Amino acid sequence: MPLNILVNAIPLTNVHTGIARYTYMLYATMQAQYGSAINVTFFDGKNCLSTPPSGPQNISGWNALVDVFWKLPPSIACSVRNAVQIKRERAIANVIGDFDVYHETGFFPFACAAHIPTVFTVHDMSLQRHPEWHPKERVLFTETYFAKRASLADHIITVSEFTRTEFHSVFPELSDIPVTPIHLGASPDIFAQQSNIPELPDAYYLFVGSNDSRKHLDQVVAAVCAQNDLPLLVAGWNGWGKSIQHHEKIIPLGHVSDTLLAHLYSNATCLIYPSAYEGFGLPVLEAMQCGCPVITARNASLPEVGSDAVYYINGAVSPETIRHALNALRKEDRARYKQAGFVQAKKFSWKKTAQKTYDILQQTSYNYTQQNKK
Repeated sequence: MPLNILVNAIPLTNVHTGIARYTYMLYATMQAQYGSAINVTFFDGKNCLSTPPSGPQNISGWNALVDVFWKLPPSIACSVRNAVQIKRERAIANVIGDFDVYHETGFFPFACAAHIPTVFTVHDMSLQRHPEWHPKERVLFTETYFAKRASLADHIITVSEFTRTEFHSVFPELSDIPVTPIHLGASPDIFAQQSNIPELPDAYYLFVGSNDSRKHLDQVVAAVCAQNDLPLLVAGWNGWGKSIQHHEKIIPLGHVSDTLLAHLYSNATCLIYPSAYEGFGLPVLEAMQCGCPVITARNASLPEVGSDAVYYINGAVSPETIRHALNALRKEDRARYKQAGFVQAKKFSWKKTAQKTYDILQQTSYNYTQQNKK
């Protein structure tokens, strides 16, 4: 009998940033790896689907709608989130069947899956650790639901050892729930072909990610403007941060395709990614995989991903320390960082992620069945 898995695929209905990429790549790999041994059903917020839902067709329209939402007063925006949550819980209650295991890949588990063992992937604890980095409505929403719903999980997956430590530190009362760190993977398949590439500068620095304050994009922009040599290409949607500073050296690309992203990594002088807090830091891994030297900060999970294959900013992140790193990397052997990045990236793969996740889903289902036989 196949393992029947219910997946919260709502992240896939939004612009494909970190959680959506995790959900898509994990289950694409798992289905290719295990075939008929698993049967995956994707919940998109309304219905259960046999195939993964797709993201918004009109990304600019989606961005505009999100911008309007984030301009609402926090209490009203939180009420909207609560209403959507209740609607989705009713929807999943109407379509839920006798699945063997439910995998929550997003914010927190739905309450209506009590008769199904639950595996919950926690991506980071930034909302709890640093609420000042997030919209107030998101903080209020998380404070209302997260701890109560996380307690429903039979097993928790974290995307790094750092996040596992953070989860235990923030929620010691949930220490009875087993927590397993499983790294994300490098994605060779999505980088296989590069076509329809727009005209780009011959040489450039690269930043990948949203403009959230913890990413320090404003510091990167200030450093590159002061450096006055190569332009900075910025790939990623704006998020809830401030608009990017207008400057002839700054080229915002917005959300880009996987094909273009691979091309950007492969041809960049370096990726500048001095984030203050990451649950994993997928751009660091993707850049190393594409042979792009990486400048990052020695914060949170980033050393766990980059190890000694990246260049770390010394001291606090500022335009000055970023410029120092850019100048230091120019004087060093970039080929060494490129080769070291290739070696480090090979330690990560979606096949490993899929195998370890499948083992937990299967074991959680088995344990639940055995407990309910007693």
